[in-house]
Amino acid sequence: MIGVVSYLLINYYYTRIQANKAAILALTMNRVGDMGLSIGFFAIFALFGSVDYATIFSLAPFMNETAITIISLLLLMGAMAKSAQIPLHSWLPGSMEAPTPVSALLHAATLVTAGLYLLVRSSPVLEYSSTALLIITLVGATTAFFAATCGLVQNDLKRIIAFSTISQLGYTTYVFLIITILFFFLSVITIGFYYYN
Repeated sequence: MIGVVSYLLINYYYTRIQANKAAILALTMNRVGDMGLSIGFFAIFALFGSVDYATIFSLAPFMNETAITIISLLLLMGAMAKSAQIPLHSWLPGSMEAPTPVSALLHAATLVTAGLYLLVRSSPVLEYSSTALLIITLVGATTAFFAATCGLVQNDLKRIIAFSTISQLGYTTYVFLIITILFFFLSVITIGFYYYN
């Protein structure tokens, strides 16, 4: 649903070629993430026999670590697309073709933090896969550094803000696994206040 809404919002100026390209890119990137997320949900149902959080969290310690790792990486794929993490990050700077209120909506705590919320909500399962935790940490650190570096060489203010948002989301993903979940929630709240004010 987020992909379709993003497509419609970004393509507000439908007569502009760049807006069309950016909207298609956002839709495509979100579809890739949705594919991973859907396969992850099917794998959760196949492994645990339920999609109820309480059931999954109580059975997670007794499951095969390889299966937990595969599920975690599929959930990460969904989170990377929603929260614009590398390599599925290119849709967010392109979304600056939308009107300013729309781009503010995309950058605020409304859409881009959905993937991070997915990681936090499924963290009791992620904790049983050290491989997935390492990969999530590397993705977050790489995203933070890469986006901050790209933001340094941009000329358009809206694109600078887009890369700043991607960098902050990368820091939040990185820190989410290193410190505590409480810091993650504080960081998401900070991002929301920063872009709403």
